[in-house]
Amino acid sequence: MSLTQQKTNSLNRTIFNGTLRLFVPGLLVLIGGFFLYYTQAFNSTINTLKSVEQRQLQNTKQILLKDLNTAVNDLLVLSKLKAFNEINSPEHHHALQHLQQNFLALSEHRGLYDQIRYLDASGMEVVRINFNQGRPLVVPSQRLQNKGKRYYFYDSFSLEQSQIFISPLDLNIEKGKIEDPYKPMIRLGMPVFDNKGNKVGIVLLNYFAQELIHEVNQLSLLQQSDAMLINREGYWLAHPQAERNWGFMLKQETNTMAHTFPSEWTQIHLLKSGQLNTPEGLFTFDTLYPLGSEMFSSSGAAEAYASSKQPLASSGYYWKIVTHITRQQIEERTKPLLFYTLLHGTLLMAVVLIGSWWRTYTIYSSQLTQQALEEQHQRRTATLETAIDAIITTDANGNIIE
Repeated sequence: MSLTQQKTNSLNRTIFNGTLRLFVPGLLVLIGGFFLYYTQAFNSTINTLKSVEQRQLQNTKQILLKDLNTAVNDLLVLSKLKAFNEINSPEHHHALQHLQQNFLALSEHRGLYDQIRYLDASGMEVVRINFNQGRPLVVPSQRLQNKGKRYYFYDSFSLEQSQIFISPLDLNIEKGKIEDPYKPMIRLGMPVFDNKGNKVGIVLLNYFAQELIHEVNQLSLLQQSDAMLINREGYWLAHPQAERNWGFMLKQETNTMAHTFPSEWTQIHLLKSGQLNTPEGLFTFDTLYPLGSEMFSSSGAAEAYASSKQPLASSGYYWKIVTHITRQQIEERTKPLLFYTLLHGTLLMAVVLIGSWWRTYTIYSSQLTQQALEEQHQRRTATLETAIDAIITTDANGNIIE
């Protein structure tokens, strides 16, 4: 290897080592800075996600309560109709016509009730309006049924004046069987009295609970998360995977949140509201109490003619509204942040590397230049001294003078 090549290799090693000495500390500072930035940005993204989930959950909760309050107010108005004062009088035919007209008008106006009924003290339907897919009609007397053995009749009829029964949210049953296609229902009932204070039956609204389920499903679409409505036993009333719903009606005991997310359900069941960040993802939840004062419910019954297992006061009747964002969905939402952090970090590292090399190259080039100048000066000095030594001094006669 020539001397020139040796010098070149030595110079390259020197510049390489010098570049590393400058680049490595800068690299460590960059890594620390970008790690801190990514951590803060990631936490900010998650906190924003949590805040949005809570806000949208609250909005949906208020919509559900508002829809139910509309049904409660309608029931109160119907229970005060003067026709009930004459329902057992000789003029009861006029009273029945009056009830039919008012029930029909409400059905057409609201569009929220599958059925609006007046049942007498035996549970026999006296007036019944069917929504009939948006074309409400009065059901003929020969098609009226006795509902005296259904839990919602007994639970409503047993109440006192001004008290309201709200059934569990379940599937409609007709002629002893679950109606197909499924028709989610909430029945709101209250006893009605004549002008003498005699209890003459109940007014009953079959509220289209699909409206509530639709609101929960909209939350899923809006948030791109799994929004769920769950009853007090942990069964799904609304879930993005519809086949998971109504496990308590269909004898599917494993279709519960307790079975699918046991540890999460334990906390959600115990707490009124909150958020859980677990290996399964982010769960945001709140508790919705449909019953107000003077309102009652029961555990209901999945069988057509079974009685309620137990009465429920307002604190015992509740739904859990839950949103779930999986760990994979969270990673997908934060992936762009990671990508851009790595991209910017890589670009800055390249800049630091080039800067370190240029700085090192400049320093050593300057040193080499200075060294070359010094060597050149030394050579000139040596040459001059050698030249002086070579000069012979003579006198006028040509003799060498020492």
